[in-house]
Amino acid sequence: LTVIAGRAAPSFWIALLLQLIFYGKLGWFPSGERIDLLGDIELTRITGMYLIDSVLTLNWPAFWDSAYHLVLPSLALGLGGIAVVSRMTKASVLLELQRDYVRTAYSKGLTRRAVLFRHAVRNAINPVVTIVGIRFGYLLAGTILIESIFRWPGIGRYALLAINYIDYPVIMGVTLFVSIAFALVNLCVDFIYMLLDPRVRYS
Repeated sequence: LTVIAGRAAPSFWIALLLQLIFYGKLGWFPSGERIDLLGDIELTRITGMYLIDSVLTLNWPAFWDSAYHLVLPSLALGLGGIAVVSRMTKASVLLELQRDYVRTAYSKGLTRRAVLFRHAVRNAINPVVTIVGIRFGYLLAGTILIESIFRWPGIGRYALLAINYIDYPVIMGVTLFVSIAFALVNLCVDFIYMLLDPRVRYS
């Protein structure tokens, strides 16, 4: 039921719900921004990515504060993908457990844990890797809404501002960047196939 709910709920609704519960009701997490702008934390900007900059400058208070601000946006963006991947993993593993080689493994005296992780999961992982690669494209698309809701100055919010102001060069640049990123992820998925499954070879 949880997987179905996570799959059906749109990311922007999850983001608003997380803000309502964990910021509005409980006060456990901030409602947005990348770091506590009102605190005493000072951060030297090198790459513009606060987590990386804080590690490079060994500024651990800034690291933990920026990671703290990342929790709700990450959950809102990733819950839908987690639901899809977990459902696909379950279906793929159940399908593999019905194969003849699984019955052969049981007949040799292997335990259920050994059959599951050494045989079934290894053969069921390729479809899951495919889904992860596809979901990466949805994550890039979802950042537009998530960054707007959490006031996160990223590429998604930049693209939304460009659309509002009809800035065609920026819109084309963001589209090109997302397309290249999606293509590179799918290329990485093909190479991962080769590592996970020796039967897969490319000429």
